[in-house]
Amino acid sequence: MLNFINQFEQAFYFSPIGMAILSLDGNWLKVNPALSRITGYTEDELLSLSFQAVTYPDDLEEDLHHVQELIDRKKDSYEMEKRYIHKSGKIIWVLLSVSVVRKGEQALCFISQMQDITKRKQLELSLIEK
Repeated sequence: MLNFINQFEQAFYFSPIGMAILSLDGNWLKVNPALSRITGYTEDELLSLSFQAVTYPDDLEEDLHHVQELIDRKKDSYEMEKRYIHKSGKIIWVLLSVSVVRKGEQALCFISQMQDITKRKQLELSLIEK
């Protein structure tokens, strides 16, 4: 078992995709270096924030709706494109995937993966404007 845990920790740490473990109230409990690169925040800064604090305000309601559906067992996971506010103040787009970890019926935490899709979204938006 110890070997598996070590392999998971290595995969988490070295993944090129942002990964996080979050509490049920949205606070980051563990983040990987890729998430720090995507958001511009250090690990310590992210651990002192919630995902709500860096979510673009127009995207927060939809995200919280999905989170509540996870807690209420209406779904096991969700995926959405959303915006974060980078530490520099610029807006970045991510493809967010979230699942809930349970012990029996009780939700314990969330596992999130975030892929930076800012360049793709900028291209899409520029094509729409033409």
